[in-house]
Amino acid sequence: METTYLNVCDRPISRWSIVRLLKTVLLLLCVSFSSVYVQASDRNEGITISCKNESLEQVIHLIESQSSYLFVLNDKVNTKHKVSIKIENGNINAILNKIFQGTNMTYQVDGDHILISTTHKSIGLDETRQATMIKGKIVDNAGEPMIGVNVLVKGTTNGAITDFEGNYSLADVNENDVLMVTYIGYLTQEIKVGKQSVINVVMKDDTQSLDEVVVIGYAVGNKRSVSGAVDRVTAKDMNLGYIATPIDAIRGKVPGMVISQDGGNVNAEPTVRIRGTSSLSGGNDPLVIIDGVFGSLEMLNTIAAQDIEEVTVLKDASETAQYGSRGAAGVIVVTTAKGKEGVSNITYNGQFGISHAYKQLQMLSPDEWRHVNQTLFSGVGKDLGASTNWMDWVQNSVYTQNNHTVSLTQATKKGSMRATFGINDRTGSVRNTGNTTYYGRFNSNLHGLNNKLSLEFNLSAIYRESKPGSNVWSSAAVYNPTYPSERNPETGIWDIDNNVSSMVVHPGEIMEYDLKNESTRINASARATYKIIDGLSLSAFGSFMYVNANNKAYYPNDVYAYRGNRGRAQVSNRHGKDWMGNIQANYSKEFNKHAINALALVEGQSYYTFNSSVYTEGFDTNYFKYNNLAAGALLSYGNASSGAQKNTLLSYMARLNYMFDNKYVITVNARTDGSSKLGANHKWGFFPSASAAWIISNEEFMKKQKIFSTLKLRAGYGVTGNQDAISPLNSLQVLSPNGISSYNNQSVVTYAVASNANPDLKWETKYTFDIGLDFTMFNGRLRGTMDYFHSTTKDLLYTYNVSVPPFTYPTLLANMGEMVNKGFEFSISGEVIKNKKWGLNLSGNVSFLKNKLISLSGAYNGEALTTTDWVVVSSAGGSGLTANTAVTYMAEGYPVGIFRLPVHDGFNQASDGKKTYKFKDLDGDGTIDHSDSGDREILGQVVPKVNMNLNAQLRYKQFDLSVQFNGAFGHKIYNATHLNYNNLNLFPSYNVLKTAPDLGIYDIVHTSYWLEKGDYVNIEYITLGYNIPTKVFKVFSNARIALSCNNVATITGYSGLTPMINSASFQGGVDSRNIYPINRTYTIQLILSF
Repeated sequence: METTYLNVCDRPISRWSIVRLLKTVLLLLCVSFSSVYVQASDRNEGITISCKNESLEQVIHLIESQSSYLFVLNDKVNTKHKVSIKIENGNINAILNKIFQGTNMTYQVDGDHILISTTHKSIGLDETRQATMIKGKIVDNAGEPMIGVNVLVKGTTNGAITDFEGNYSLADVNENDVLMVTYIGYLTQEIKVGKQSVINVVMKDDTQSLDEVVVIGYAVGNKRSVSGAVDRVTAKDMNLGYIATPIDAIRGKVPGMVISQDGGNVNAEPTVRIRGTSSLSGGNDPLVIIDGVFGSLEMLNTIAAQDIEEVTVLKDASETAQYGSRGAAGVIVVTTAKGKEGVSNITYNGQFGISHAYKQLQMLSPDEWRHVNQTLFSGVGKDLGASTNWMDWVQNSVYTQNNHTVSLTQATKKGSMRATFGINDRTGSVRNTGNTTYYGRFNSNLHGLNNKLSLEFNLSAIYRESKPGSNVWSSAAVYNPTYPSERNPETGIWDIDNNVSSMVVHPGEIMEYDLKNESTRINASARATYKIIDGLSLSAFGSFMYVNANNKAYYPNDVYAYRGNRGRAQVSNRHGKDWMGNIQANYSKEFNKHAINALALVEGQSYYTFNSSVYTEGFDTNYFKYNNLAAGALLSYGNASSGAQKNTLLSYMARLNYMFDNKYVITVNARTDGSSKLGANHKWGFFPSASAAWIISNEEFMKKQKIFSTLKLRAGYGVTGNQDAISPLNSLQVLSPNGISSYNNQSVVTYAVASNANPDLKWETKYTFDIGLDFTMFNGRLRGTMDYFHSTTKDLLYTYNVSVPPFTYPTLLANMGEMVNKGFEFSISGEVIKNKKWGLNLSGNVSFLKNKLISLSGAYNGEALTTTDWVVVSSAGGSGLTANTAVTYMAEGYPVGIFRLPVHDGFNQASDGKKTYKFKDLDGDGTIDHSDSGDREILGQVVPKVNMNLNAQLRYKQFDLSVQFNGAFGHKIYNATHLNYNNLNLFPSYNVLKTAPDLGIYDIVHTSYWLEKGDYVNIEYITLGYNIPTKVFKVFSNARIALSCNNVATITGYSGLTPMINSASFQGGVDSRNIYPINRTYTIQLILSF
């Protein structure tokens, strides 16, 4: 007996049973579209079904919805077969026997699976040929059986479908017959039977299909038809470590997208940049779209990461031009999870973590402080006899992170629903800080009118309560460690060192400040889509978002900073209402070698925000805090303020995607936006783009080569805008209250001009060119993408100083500058090992970025608008450092955010051994000038030139081990923390670092001595997981437990607390004493699906 194995598959496909719960509630979606009545209870108690002339498809669909059975059908089964049946309390076999009686269909029940197939004889065969029985097994490359694979004798209707073990059998097969083995997503294989009686097949993934659905802004296409720079991260590709926010889930997954944060402050929002900074005035955050709703990174971080189905990142203007005046900084399109047909489950996803700060500033201990006080300062420091490590005192030694979600899903062919509820509770590293978020999300999708009408509805609500605290780190670091960590029992107040600057507040007093923020966000959206004819549909979409936030603060009347004012209570509120709606027509058609996908859209948006703030002073008691502002006796002019802003945006957009012969792709976008924000002369803007792709691997000359499975070359050019740097009133001359005066013995408010009118104010415009190459190799085992991009931002917005007169206000926001970003991105992933027991996947990406400010000058109404040669970007001050505090600058011809510092040239050492900084006289005039235009030298840049990410996933049977690295190179960090805390001139009133006595520096002035390389490689997380076999706990359809450690270690030469400060923004790069320590978090995760 000859046995043939054909290598036709690399990946397994599996199906598992799903226990359907919450049947009574979720049944409503099915009943609303059905004339069939089915009453179901537990299948062991029988099923009652009554129907007349209903299709087999509908009957099967309802049985599935009302039981735990899952049907697998041969593609030859006639699902339109009419069924009439009435059975009460019958078992599944009785029902199926009745349904299939007198048909050519058979069934097989295996646990919760029901396999339906047909029994056909071959037609037109030569009866003189000898027929035989053929059988075999269909498996994947790992040896796992595949269910539901079609095996057909070519040219006949004689076929079979594989069972739950991957087995099939075919009767009446002849030697000259050819078997066709097919399955969606896999290559079709034709096998000559010959003298074989057993034919086993190993299936192969169809890597050349490129038909994976991708959400590309307003459009939905497939990977084959994409001609722009688009990255897609699905739920299974997201990070596995502790996920505090959704942005953490995709950190390191998209080349060119950099996510950074200042230390470990749990209340701080991350900074996200896609292909660098393109504006000097704002609007550098990418636009976020969640299920069609426009939002921001703040909105993204209010949903559950577990509720995300996929994230698509649009990076080049050939695709971001779809969003016109809001697409310049890139677009993040988020699609949340929806119900999937045939799946009904409840899923719990919980993470419990314990965190601690894994690195601390090494300040002098109380005993070391006393030793230095005696040996170097003759005991002049005030010693109150306590021993307080203030850094430890203000911190939680360990703090918890809890993230728990429960999702409920139900889906049928007529509709689906999904509801998610959760809580994310995060404790901060500082005592009495942290945040708690409660969220709920519901979406549904209904189909009617013979599937011509689709209705989608989304509703989400979140409530977040946070206690941000005041930044206590700089005070805790330097406060005298011999002062007690409690109020003086005799005076009832904190012991204060009057020799310290008012900038350094007693840590104990800061910890008594009561700060609390609350926010509520509600979003509702709906979409109706009607299929007019085959390929043509019309949809209407609308959304409404309501945001209400209030910040409250109380500063006690007996702390030093507020003792003179007898305390202060402050309350501020913000609420906003955003409306958005669009009407969109889509047309898609394939004929001969042509494929067309087109859309046209009209869209309107309206934004309204109201802000108010008030504070009172003069509290006789601390009891009321901010809960009763009337308890404060002092309310002066200027203590209360409010304001409202509204702006609207009207847009028209068209898009055409055309493919010829599955080889050549052209995409064209055109959008025009009209904004109320802009000047009267520039209300409208036009944002076009075009891109093309060549699928080289589909050419005839590529057919014989075995290296590339797919190879696609693409290029694009487009124009986008940035209006987020403009507020609604920036183009107008505005009068604002500026004080009070007396008129007729009454107090009246006076007004003054607060801004100049600029009717020529317009959005910044970004022109981007991109060329890229996508490839897969070795039957899809290796995948990669590379891109080169060049973008130029023109009409940069900047606020200039102007003359009064002719202007009425001394500053003017105008479009004058130009900036260039260019770079290269490369990503690669591969399945290094893949078999039944072992698997090893490696992936990585690297991005290179160059930035240059071309110009920042021009003229407006006859007046030259210029800046100083060196415009200050960031400064760093400190006790004793109040002049010449600038550290980073921008200037024409250089990257934005360059370090320009006095150059260190050793130390001057006095006879008593005290050292002061010595500097190079760069201009040779005999004088050291520390001013912005003085003896300073360009010594590096803030933003890294290179960012890299690497991920490895190792699998052994049910166990998996994942590790992710990220790194940044080619940038500098100015260590202003060590500059301040190594200055012995501050001692003994201020504590200093342990290194300070040996360095012996008695000076504080900016110097290149404290400029360090910021290069680092961070082990972001290590996760060990175990997928629990469902046969162990049969009640679960999926069960997983995982242990993770985040921020495992950082490899760096930087001497400060952490090199992972905010270097994604050109305004970062300075370690300025207030950086929170990085948190190391140990997490246990449990996922259970019922």
